[in-house]
Formats: sequence, structure tokens, C-alpha cells
Amino acid sequence: MKADNFDTPTNPYHYVLHCIGGKWKMTILHEIYTYGSIRFNQTLKILPISEKVFSQQLKELVEAGLIRRISYDTVPPKVEYVLTPSGE
Repeated sequence: MKADNFDTPTNPYHYVLHCIGGKWKMTILHEIYTYGSIRFNQTLKILPISEKVFSQQLKELVEAGLIRRISYDTVPPKVEYVLTPSGE
């Protein structure tokens, strides 16, 4: 299967499936929408998902522009994920 390049204009339905396709992406988006923001470890305890897959899905959602990662300069480090306007 060939990898698609989504930097150029493409079919909008294929683009949306590329952005939200995946077993956990819709669940993650729903959690953020429901609670306003999520934190990595709190959500990892709730969802039956591995740390690797959860991290990968979050990175893909950030790259797609659907969520935003906010990191605070505190000890211990605090990171939250919130929806962007396009993610809403």
C-alpha cells in the first residue's frame, strides 16, 4: 500500500479518514471534548491502551492539528492536551 502525501490538495474524505482513522483517535478526541483537557497519565489509567500506542496517537493528532499540546515549566513536568478550533 502506498503512502499518501497529504501536503497537496486531496479528497477531503480521505484527508479526514487519515486524520481521525485509527482505533483510539475518536476516543481520545471524545475524552478531550468531554473534559476540556486531558493529561497523559490520568487518561492512560482510564483507557485500556498501551503507553506506546497512546503516545503515538496523540502525536498524530497534534500533527494533524486537531489537538494542541501544552507543557508547563513545573516540577514534575505537566502536559495537557486540548482541542484546537479545527478539532472542535
